[in-house]
Amino acid sequence: MDGQWDQYRNRLTVVADRLRPICDRVNIRGTGAAQFVFAECGQTAVELSESINGVWIEFFAASDEAPIRENTYASYDEAVQDACKWLTG
Repeated sequence: MDGQWDQYRNRLTVVADRLRPICDRVNIRGTGAAQFVFAECGQTAVELSESINGVWIEFFAASDEAPIRENTYASYDEAVQDACKWLTG
């Protein structure tokens, strides 16, 4: 099972690397199936992870605990594009 989570972490690392140039802060949090990318840019933030339905993102105003919206995407590319739009406003 560890190999599966290593592959998942590698996919999240690619996402984090794509978000890093536009964000103030990007990191991977959690372990195993609970790993996710957290990215913050100014007054907006996202949490991005995999679900059985695809790539799931929660969109936040940086000062809020609850997400403003959430969405599931068919691919990481689609998810990262929408995350970038949200983060750069």
